[in-house]
Amino acid sequence: MYVNNIPVLILCGGQGTRIKHLLNGLPKPMYPVLGKPFLSHQIAYLSRFGLTNIIISAGYRADVINEYFGNEYLIIEENEPLGTGGAVFYALNHIKTENFICLNGDTLFLLDFNKFLNASKVNNLFSTIALKKVLESDRFGSVWKNGTNKIEKFAEKNIGTSSGLINAGIYYLNKKQLQKFDFPKKCSIETDIFPELVKDNLFGFETEADFIDIGTPETLVQIENFIVILNRKIKIT
Repeated sequence: MYVNNIPVLILCGGQGTRIKHLLNGLPKPMYPVLGKPFLSHQIAYLSRFGLTNIIISAGYRADVINEYFGNEYLIIEENEPLGTGGAVFYALNHIKTENFICLNGDTLFLLDFNKFLNASKVNNLFSTIALKKVLESDRFGSVWKNGTNKIEKFAEKNIGTSSGLINAGIYYLNKKQLQKFDFPKKCSIETDIFPELVKDNLFGFETEADFIDIGTPETLVQIENFIVILNRKIKIT
């Protein structure tokens, strides 16, 4: 499968409750950064790896996303909030390949997608998630894997937790594996789906790539400088 044929599902359904007061009614991925929505910078980074088959799952203020991106990409609009897991299953009928990439629309993770896909295809019948080692994993929750990169468990957020691996919000998902399970219509990929996949087979790809999310007021104010520095290095926009 050529890289640019792999669908990339970007989850943009959430309201961004922690930063809603800073968004002026916009959905979180549409937060303006250097004159463009954050989502534009994310898509620009993906395009560096030939990942141009973009599908956007939109929920809160889907009209804003559709108006900006609807002429370029497929927009799947949720009629009701489905959670990250529900959004994935809602989008499956639009994904024609057995495997696809899924990522959160509020993070920019400078992953080498070539390496990620090559590693993921070793276990092609199962799903793989990108992991990053951080000094303080308490805000995110930790992920534990064994020597063969098989994920053994997820640990809840725990204040005071020291360094560990975290789920960085980029996934290589296998449709047939997902469809083995009967999940509710509304569910979370992180707290409902992944723990079940661990019982089957779920793998982790560890990387030291830089990572930022815009989910808190503290990180939101950092994103412009993050992208300025990134553009100096590799010029994504």
